[in-house]
Amino acid sequence: MAVTKTVVRNNINKCLIRLVGTTGGDTSTVDLDVDCLGAFEALTSGGTVRVNIAKVKASTGNSITLVRNSVTVAALYGSDILDEADWVITDQNTHDITVTFVSGPGMILLELTKVEGFSPKFEPGSFGGDDNINAVGS
Repeated sequence: MAVTKTVVRNNINKCLIRLVGTTGGDTSTVDLDVDCLGAFEALTSGGTVRVNIAKVKASTGNSITLVRNSVTVAALYGSDILDEADWVITDQNTHDITVTFVSGPGMILLELTKVEGFSPKFEPGSFGGDDNINAVGS
C-alpha cells in the first residue's frame, strides 16, 4: 500500500536512504534533485545531477527491483547485499531510482554517491575579481 522513505544521512558526497514497503507491488521513487540535496547544498546551475548507487542492503523474504529510466539496474532477492569496494552501479545515473517491492514487504538501504550536479552553499571568506558574491558556486 505504501512505502516509507527516510533520508538517513545526507552529506556533501553521499546520501543514505531507507525504504520500507508493506506489501507486494509497493513502489517509491528516489528523486535525485530532492532526496539527495543536502541542507547545505544547491543544485549546480546548468549542471547535470549524476548519482551512482554505491551499496545496497535489502532485508526481505521477497524480491525488490531498482529501475532507472525504465532500465532494471538491480534485482535483489531475500536478504541481499551489494557491497563491493571497487564497483558502483553507474547505469542511467542521471535518472531517478524507482524501487519496487515486487512480491511482498521488505526494507532496503541505498547508499548513493553524488558524482556531479551538487554545489556547497558555503562560500570562502575571500573572493577573487571574477567571483559573484551573490551567486552560489561562482
